[in-house]
This record gives sequence, structure tokens and C-alpha cells, in this order.
Amino acid sequence: MEPTDARYAEIGREMVASGDWLIPRLNGVTHLDKPPVAYWAAAAGMQVLGVNAAGARIGAALAAAFLFWAAACIARRAGVAPRESFLAPLVLASSALAFALSRLLATDIFLAAAVAAFYVAWLAPEGRGRLWMFVALGLGFLIKGPVVFVHTLLPLFVAALWRRDRGVLAGLGSRLGWAVFALVAFPWYVIVAEQTPGLLGWLLKKEIWLRYTSTVHHRPGPPWYFAAILVAGALPWTAAALDGLFRSARGAARSPTPAASALVAWAVVPVLFFSASGSKLPAYVLPELTAVAILAACALARSACLARWGTASLFAALAIAIEAAGPRALAGLVGAQHAATLPLPPLAHVAAATFAAGAIAAAARMPAAAAIAGLAAWYGLLGGARAIEGPLGSPVQVAGIMERTRQPGEPVIELGAFSAGLPFYAGATIPMVDVPRSEAFESPGTERRAFLDESALPALIRGSGRVWVYGPRDRAAREADTLGVRYEVVARTRNRELGLLEPMPPSTGIVR
Repeated sequence: MEPTDARYAEIGREMVASGDWLIPRLNGVTHLDKPPVAYWAAAAGMQVLGVNAAGARIGAALAAAFLFWAAACIARRAGVAPRESFLAPLVLASSALAFALSRLLATDIFLAAAVAAFYVAWLAPEGRGRLWMFVALGLGFLIKGPVVFVHTLLPLFVAALWRRDRGVLAGLGSRLGWAVFALVAFPWYVIVAEQTPGLLGWLLKKEIWLRYTSTVHHRPGPPWYFAAILVAGALPWTAAALDGLFRSARGAARSPTPAASALVAWAVVPVLFFSASGSKLPAYVLPELTAVAILAACALARSACLARWGTASLFAALAIAIEAAGPRALAGLVGAQHAATLPLPPLAHVAAATFAAGAIAAAARMPAAAAIAGLAAWYGLLGGARAIEGPLGSPVQVAGIMERTRQPGEPVIELGAFSAGLPFYAGATIPMVDVPRSEAFESPGTERRAFLDESALPALIRGSGRVWVYGPRDRAAREADTLGVRYEVVARTRNRELGLLEPMPPSTGIVR
């Protein structure tokens, strides 16, 4: 998946190749946009399973498995009946947003797991496991920085105000606990900041303050953005989630324990906080989906009318949408402007049928069977996408073609835009030409190895005979026109192409 999945995988590969697990590097350039846990997980997985997609993603898969276990544990410790506790991880795993992001190598699934671990420890009987709250907070800080507090401490403070009960905050004043938090969270930041002058101010300003208060990251959205993401991300359980949320909110203040208030605050408060942010991505609210799934499971187990029939209707709507809107959506996804619609892969039809079966199960008061059907349906869609991953934009096939046909010593460059997938599958840093440089804390020597000046291309082509080039469609063709060399397209994805730049044969015109 581009760009996030491949970027994290490539940083992990470079950690394995260089042996430097302290400073993350992307295509040879220092990359300190995020803390290191996701990179470490990818690197550790590749140490065990080899430098491949499975090795890169195994850490994320384990984090997702922990998250689903934690959903059951949180439900059980919150006083939910065993049936609902068993149903909660099934609902979570088969919701659209959790299914998509639990397969994506990025910080988000690790942060969701750390947040869930915090609530597991917070709900533990007093004196048993409360110290693990601070371990989870420390890991969350090392995964994605101070944002972990928005998903954990902020909802608990709101729940305490809501109930007028200081007991909600029991254990959070532990000096030993905060010392444990500091020991887990801070050492990497301190060591790297010591080695990288200006890093701390850059992180505080660009990655925290400006990310929240401005649109400098070019990811704006309306105030209701995250509410809509959570509603859509909970599909096909949205109706059950809303039912469970409203019922729990009505009775939470009168509940003898703070668990219900905490679940409602966890589901709602971070969404409101991020709604005021200038930078918006769907993954920001993934941790809240755990609370949403637990509330949905409670509503489904009660066989509430809205939860039951609303869920059945949404399952049926997904089945109809795949068959009715799928061909047109697929044409848009693969960039087939010449075709209004495209035939769906066979597995997409299987997914539609499985969603329909889930609708029947939900209507028949069998939510666990519906969840299993929903999970199977999402996997069907994933399998259908896998069959056409090249047109969808994956670099896997392009990288395979280059590996099979490239001669030893032939240089490769990325022109006009950077794709992390190519160096990952090539197993080497690839020089970048005319690629915008991000703010980097790097030595000039390293930058010279990672970036190649455009003026050096003619000599590189003459000296090598041919140069492999990967970049946006038609970008290399324009470069060939400018340089007076020959360009041949070798392979294409949705919006990128792999080609060859070669010296012009004597006494011929430009050939493409």
C-alpha cells in the first residue's frame, strides 16, 4: 500500500540493513516525523521472517490481535455479560475502519493497542495491575507522542467531572507510576534530541502545535469530519453502535461503577477534541472504535430493535452497494477514464453474497454469526483487490519486473516523486531526482547520496547505457524530450510508471 504502508516498511528495512535502530531513515534520509515503535516492530519482524511484506507487517498483526483480545477484556472488566464480551472483539474486527487499519503498517494500530491496554489496566481491581496503566501510557507516548493522553487521560477526566466522582481518577496520582512512564517514554527522545540539535523544537512546533492549530499538513476537513469517519468506520455496526452509545449515556451517571461513563467518554471526547484540529486523517479515531464496538455489542446482545434491524439493513445495503455501485467505483479506483464501469473480480461477488448472509443472521438475532460473515466479506473484497493490486497502485509487480530484467550495475532513480515501495522491494536506497525535500536533520554527505541533481542525468545515462526510472506517468517522457534521449515505458501502475532512459541511437529521432 502506498504511501504509508511502504514508508514504514522501508524504514524498518533500512534499520535491519544498517544496524542503526536509533535513528529512522527513509531512503537514506533521516526521518523523525514519528517515534520509533512502528519502525522497530517492522524491523524486528523482518529480522525473524525476512525482508518481505509478511515480516514488515507481523508486528502490526500482533498488535491487532492484542487489540481484539483487549476489547473482550475491557468489556468483561466493565461488567458486561460474557456473551457481549465475546461479541465485542468480533464486532471490532469486522468493522470497516478496524479491518482496514489493522492490516496497515503504521503507528495507528500500535497506538490503538496501547490505549486499549491502558483501559484494561485502569479497569483492573485496585492494587492489581494498576502500574500497567503507566507502562501503556509510556508505550503510547513512544508510539505517537503526547496524543496518547487525548485517548486515555482526557476521557477519564471528563468522566470524573460528569459523575462528580474523583474515584474515576484513582491510581493516576501514583509517583511510582509516573516514574515508570518516564522510564518507558523518554529515553529515546532524550538520546535522539541530544544527537540532533533543533529536533525538540521542530517536533513541538510542527508535529504537535501546527498539526493541531493549522492546515500546514494539507489535511483539512469540516468540523463533523471525525464523527462521520466513526459512523462510517463502524459499518456494518453503525446502528448498533449509536443505539448502545445513547442507552449507555442515559444510564452512565447513575451506574454504581464508572466503567459505563468511561466507555462513553472514550468514544466521544477524543472525537470532539480532534474535530477542532487543522489536520485530519481517518486513523486518528481508531482507538475510539474499541469503545464503540463494546457499546455496539451490548446493544446487539439485548436484541434492541434499532440495533437488530439497523444492523441487518446495513449488511444488506453493503451487499447491494457492491453489486450496484462497485463497477463504477472500481473504474474510478484504477483510473480507467475510458471506461465508465469495469467488471468486478469474482471474490467481490462472493463478498456481496456473504454480506447478504450477514444481514439474515443479524435479523435472526445471531450477531456473532453476522460478525463472522462480515469479516469473511471484508476478506473477500481484500482478495478481489489483491488480484488487481497493480492497477490499484501497488508497486509490487513493477518492482518484480525490474528485478527480473535489470542488468547488474544499471542505475535506478526515482524522478519527480518518491515511492517507498521501490527501494523496499529493490533492497537498496534509490537516488531521487527532482523530488521535494522534507525538513531533514541530516549531514550534507548523506543528502548527496540520497538526492541526485537533475543536471547529472545526461552523464549518468551516457556512462551506464541505460537508466531505470520510476515516477509519475509521463514525467520521464518529458525529461527525455528535454535531454534529447530515448525513453521506453516498461510497466505501469495506476499513476506511476517504470521505464528506461537510454542514449539516442545514431541518426534517429526520438522514439518512445
